[in-house]
Amino acid sequence: MSGRARHTHPPARFSVLKREGFCFIIAVGIGSTRNLAARSWASTLPAVSKPMKTLLSLTVNGRPRDDAISGNLLLVDYLREGLGLTGTKIGCDGGECGLCTVLVDGAPQHSCLTLAGSCEGKEIETIEGLTEGGRLNAIQRGFHEKLGAQCGYCTPGMVMAAEGLLRRNPDPDEATIRTEMASNICRCTGYVKIIEAVQMAAADLASPSEAA
Repeated sequence: MSGRARHTHPPARFSVLKREGFCFIIAVGIGSTRNLAARSWASTLPAVSKPMKTLLSLTVNGRPRDDAISGNLLLVDYLREGLGLTGTKIGCDGGECGLCTVLVDGAPQHSCLTLAGSCEGKEIETIEGLTEGGRLNAIQRGFHEKLGAQCGYCTPGMVMAAEGLLRRNPDPDEATIRTEMASNICRCTGYVKIIEAVQMAAADLASPSEAA
């Protein structure tokens, strides 16, 4: 062995890098050269600008709000992360499972496909806003009493979809319920109890004195 210092690179790494070319070995082997090359390369990249903020004015569960948001913010993220309304769930993230369903101006809508900015001036309702004086509303009672929930993860979206349905059609038949709820997926049940829950809610809404 000579008195010269051994090369600091592991042999395996050196042999792999050698096949990539001599210039690359120099860049990796000499720290200062590597850092200089990295800075030089980074300086050629286009500057990444931060998303511009816009002012969003809307109503969420009956409360007016004015918030500065980025243009690419999804409604589901605005509700969950911005407002802490985590009853709205995230599932497929592609508009196929219905877990993220909320009401936009009274109509069910997938919040994972909706830009928050598109809701300017609109009224948003989430599962947190359905209780009536601290009590479950008719649909929530239906899901509770008819055992329409198993694990419960899909339940908020199911309830919101049913809420939108019964506002449009207070007395739907079973075929209509199945059709209108088809975009909401449950992996725990056979949907029988969910349909019974919606039917019970429709009956309660038709006879509010009996439901009370």
